[in-house]
Amino acid sequence: MASSTRKGILLLGTALGLVAFLAGLALAESYLPEWRQERPLGETAYRQRYRELAARAGFTLAPGEPEAVLLTRGPEQMEPYRALGDEGSRWLLATRSAVRVEVVHGVTEPGSEGSGVFAVDFSFSGEPQLLTWWGGFVSPYGLVDPGPALRHVETLAPLLLARGETLGTGRTDTIVTLLRILYPLKGGRLPQHLQAFVVGGYVFVGRGARDLAHAVGTDDFLARPMTLFWKLIPCFLALAILFATLLLRRRISLRNGFLLALGGLATLRPAPGILTGPPWMFPAVAVGLTALLFLLWSSAESLYRSNDAGFTTSLDALLAGRLGPRSGRGLLIGFACGAGLAGLRLALCAATEPLPGV
Repeated sequence: MASSTRKGILLLGTALGLVAFLAGLALAESYLPEWRQERPLGETAYRQRYRELAARAGFTLAPGEPEAVLLTRGPEQMEPYRALGDEGSRWLLATRSAVRVEVVHGVTEPGSEGSGVFAVDFSFSGEPQLLTWWGGFVSPYGLVDPGPALRHVETLAPLLLARGETLGTGRTDTIVTLLRILYPLKGGRLPQHLQAFVVGGYVFVGRGARDLAHAVGTDDFLARPMTLFWKLIPCFLALAILFATLLLRRRISLRNGFLLALGGLATLRPAPGILTGPPWMFPAVAVGLTALLFLLWSSAESLYRSNDAGFTTSLDALLAGRLGPRSGRGLLIGFACGAGLAGLRLALCAATEPLPGV
């Protein structure tokens, strides 16, 4: 009787998780601009537009076909909600840029022996929203001569102008290691501006919502990821010290952590901006996340085992080729919680759209 009750509870939990997921999907399609943007153009249209912009910038494309991927806006893409508040969704729908198409390919410049990468983010209607360029060695700390990168800003910024728009005089600021240039836009159907950022030799230029006056308020937001990085270093060091202590006392179990870290590395798919960025960026992110997963799981598991000699995990049973009641319950609960949390996340994001001031 007790076994039947447990099975019923597990099945009910799985059903509720699926219901929450479907409800989240329904709310997302009703309210979130990413889900209401209609279909994009064909890939051929975006690749052709990309070739036109690359030619205007003076780049020669490397052999092969440019890659096209879909992506949503991240904080680095001048998120319009910071500037427009509740009107941000309407702006995204009007520009069809909540989900964008990024086209990226290798390029060379006239008179230059080195190669680089040129990426363009298009709205679904085919208008360029963000241009990215890097070539040669790019320092993550901005400790290189920014002169060549600034010249690229002057070349790339006019490529983002729509019909009837003109580019005003740029204003240059320094934020930590970022060099930012702000350009007012005149003559457009929506109030907008251009923002260009230079980190070492890495350049990206994008359209921002609203007029130039509202762009200055992003200074703190742009500096926040850099300060957060340095705040996280002590936490990472503390975890490494804990791992080393357990290892020296021979109380560490490495197998499960190693296998999970390898699985995480095999399924890692960072944001397109990382994949198309400087060559050191993706390996650094991959190594950092893999090491974090390995240290965290191995240390936590070993702490449990050192305090309880009989402690085992469902993963132990799966690796031994056994799928008993405990492992089966773990898989069902994980599936139900995963589906439910995904649905609740979509529902929460969708609920912020009709509510004013959120």
